[in-house]
Amino acid sequence: VDACDVRVSTTLSSGTHNFPTGIDICNSGIMLDCNGATFIGNSVFGSRGIRIYPSFTTVRRCETRNYDIGIVASSSSNSILKNIATSNTLGISVYGGSSNTISENTANSNNVGGINVGAYGSSSNNNIISNNTVNSNVNAGIGIAGNNNLLENNTVNSNANGINLAWASYNTLKNNTISSNSAGGIVVAMSSHYNTFSGNLINNNSGGISLALSNSNTITNNIF
Repeated sequence: VDACDVRVSTTLSSGTHNFPTGIDICNSGIMLDCNGATFIGNSVFGSRGIRIYPSFTTVRRCETRNYDIGIVASSSSNSILKNIATSNTLGISVYGGSSNTISENTANSNNVGGINVGAYGSSSNNNIISNNTVNSNVNAGIGIAGNNNLLENNTVNSNANGINLAWASYNTLKNNTISSNSAGGIVVAMSSHYNTFSGNLINNNSGGISLALSNSNTITNNIF
């Protein structure tokens, strides 16, 4: 790794690496296994710890700190697994692509959000966001802008909002633990329709599930 490009499957040695400009993954079908290595940025606006450009890529066991975005993917069918993204502006971001798996990551104490999937004008669909720990982020723990995403078995505590849905329809949120978020547990807004919320533990937030400008959502068997 030359602090610029990863072009073949690579396993790093553990340790701490100062990579102000981060790492780019440039070829599809490869794996970056950081083996617990930590990448440290310089907190510059626009900096990225790990950038995933192609599809069918796996990034696992990496830790990113002090980047604008810790890990970012703009493509489809990638796996982001067992990483730690902390003390960034945004921990993990996927936008524009689809069918990504974001699982078993820890995204805590980021200055804006923990995990963000999609954005206004660049939705991200058919992703799986599961078994992540997303705590103590300044704004939303998890933000979704897209359709047909599955959010399951995530722990989302002590953020401002736990989970935000905006411009997001036909998503399923089930069996998540969403607690002690200061502004709200689940916030559904901006034409987010036909979502399903079931089996979630939503307690000790300033609000449980709030809906605005959103219709035909199904809320069943949650614990408040």
